[in-house]
Formats: sequence, structure tokens, C-alpha cells
Amino acid sequence: MDKRLPALIDLMGARKVRIFFTPDGILVVRGHLDLRGSGISLLPDRLVVAGSLLLTGCPLGELPAMLRVGEVLDLKDTSITALPPGLTVGGPLFLENTPLRELAAHSHFEDSLDLESTPLSTLPVGLKVNGYLNIRGTAITHLPPDLQLSGPLLLDAQRIRSPLAWRRVTLPACQPGEGEEWCAAGEEVQLIIFAVRLAGEIKISAGGFYGSPAAQDCLCELTGREATSSS
Repeated sequence: MDKRLPALIDLMGARKVRIFFTPDGILVVRGHLDLRGSGISLLPDRLVVAGSLLLTGCPLGELPAMLRVGEVLDLKDTSITALPPGLTVGGPLFLENTPLRELAAHSHFEDSLDLESTPLSTLPVGLKVNGYLNIRGTAITHLPPDLQLSGPLLLDAQRIRSPLAWRRVTLPACQPGEGEEWCAAGEEVQLIIFAVRLAGEIKISAGGFYGSPAAQDCLCELTGREATSSS
């Protein structure tokens, strides 16, 4: 038996987590596995979690090989420095505030990837994210030209030096209606709008402000830069 199993099985038993073992000894969790604040520092190889695996704040330094998670994998505030070979995650992957150093080339993620406040300085070639990508608070300054992204791109526009044009827009003070607390009366809202080329296509991060003059300025600046560099 994997030496990492007894403590985990005892914990799951106390929390009434439903599990079973396959004939070749793989531990399968039938639903979600919430280990937040548990102190678990090791997980068994080839662990399968049908639902979400929540590990926020656990003293984990590494993940087991061939880990499979059907839904969310939450690794916020752990000590993970790398993702293991054979990792499969069906939902979002949260890695905020971890010491993650790198991602493997040609990594594909089935849902969102949140890397906020990690020490990452580069993104790998061939990266594909089928959701949003958050690189705020990282040391990343360039975006790979073949980056494929299905959802929003969250970044520090001032830090990115690869082809990207941005504008800071100040929205007028608002008067929140009943039940609205996102904007206190009398406060101006600062909004960053940017245009960036991803996988051969220009995308504008402007939401409902796509048609704004600032968004169009970003688009014109980026296309102008590209025309100059290619001439």
C-alpha cells in the first residue's frame, strides 16, 4: 500500500467521503474531495477525483503523477512548484499565490487557468486554455504568439512588452441603485482596455466598451505597429 494512503483514508473516513479502489489499486473518490486546512502534505499516485479537489492552504510541495480531477482543482496558497506529468483537470485550475516556476510546453487546459501572483516569468509555447487565463501579479512580460485562449485574458497591461496596446479609461462617478454595492457614490472607476494579438487574431479586452474610442485607439495602434514592423 502507498505509504501516503493511511492518513488520507482516515481523513476521508472521518468526513464520510465515498471512495473505492480499482482492481489495480487506484484510489477513486466518487464525488468532491475537500482537504482545505487539513494539513495533508502528500497524495497517492494515480489518484482519481470524480468531482472537485480543493487543497487551498495545504502544505503540498508536489502533486502525484497521473492525477485526474473531474471538475475544479484548487491549489491556492500551496507550495506547488510544478505540475506533474499526466495531470488531467476537467474544470478550472487555480494556482494563485503558489511558487509555480514553469508550465510544460504545449500544455492544454480544459477550462480556466489562474496563475495570479505566481513567480512565473514566461508562458510556454503551444499553450491552450479553454477558459480565461489570469496572469496578473506575475513576472510575465511577453505572450507567446501561438497562445490559444477561449475566454478573457486578465493581465497587467503596463507590464506586457509583446505586441499589445492599452489605454486607461476613467468612468464617471456612478450612483448605485438599490442592492448595488460595486461602486460607491461619487467614486470614479479606472478601467484598462487593451488590444492584443493571440494565435494570429487581434482581441480587444473591452467588454461592453468595445465600440469606445479607447478600444478603437488600441486597435489602430496595434495594427499600425504591426504594419510598421512588417514593412
